[in-house]
Amino acid sequence: MVRKQVEAGIDIVTDGEQGKESFFGYINDRFNGFELQPVPPGQERNPRAAGREYLAFPDYYAWSERIAASAGGRGGDRTHGVYTCTGPISYKGHAAVQADIATLKTALHGLSHEEVFLPAIAPSYIAATLPNAYYRSAEEYEQALCDALREEYHAIVDAGFILQIDDPRLVSYYMMHPELSVADCQRWAAQRVEAINDAIRNIPPEQVRFHTCYSIDVGPRIHEMAMQDKPRHQFIYTRADSSRLYWSDISPELSTRRFTHVQSVFCLCTAYLLVERRFLRHSRLHSAYM
Repeated sequence: MVRKQVEAGIDIVTDGEQGKESFFGYINDRFNGFELQPVPPGQERNPRAAGREYLAFPDYYAWSERIAASAGGRGGDRTHGVYTCTGPISYKGHAAVQADIATLKTALHGLSHEEVFLPAIAPSYIAATLPNAYYRSAEEYEQALCDALREEYHAIVDAGFILQIDDPRLVSYYMMHPELSVADCQRWAAQRVEAINDAIRNIPPEQVRFHTCYSIDVGPRIHEMAMQDKPRHQFIYTRADSSRLYWSDISPELSTRRFTHVQSVFCLCTAYLLVERRFLRHSRLHSAYM
């Protein structure tokens, strides 16, 4: 994986999360406090089924689920249950993250590269995805996730790697909640940014990059939050003080025609907002996951 990235001319490389079950499901093995629980009746379907795209194109998604059934379905359904917080959260993934670090260092040996990053999930994504049945409030739940993930974040940075925080939900929350307005989702996102800030406190800003995206869902896509509605909570935050989030690199989706509008708007935003810091590196290639 790493060698292929270097051979392709990519100089900011990563491990492709090869040691993980998924980009966020790995926390089930690295956290105490979660158990697989049955979902309430009527909630077995993919949570996206209540989102704007499914509601706008019901015939397409019904058809796509039928043809995908023989291959195991589209994915995302909860017929087998969902991991739920049922006890105090603590981090137990020290050996696992060190194994990821050691594997990546071995893969890098003898290869030319400029920077290396390891992804880790954001506390905000877990809080928005896995139910809480233990903590008294959503705030307490998210704080416990921040405290646990901080240990993984520091392990990555202490190893000399860039920490990439992954949170697709920061952008896709609007698409998945048709009952909410843009303003509602902006307020929600601002709170999630504060949670991430807490999780990365004391980590040098140049050691952090952030990845968000519209998420992967093959099908009609017309309800993503517009780019002009995002910068106020996604791009402008800096680590000038500890209350705001600084992302030394932001990786938007630019690889498909559906998102070509993002590239021009993103570059325009960076031109105006990011004069002193190098958020977008036009002369270099880097990957979100690889």
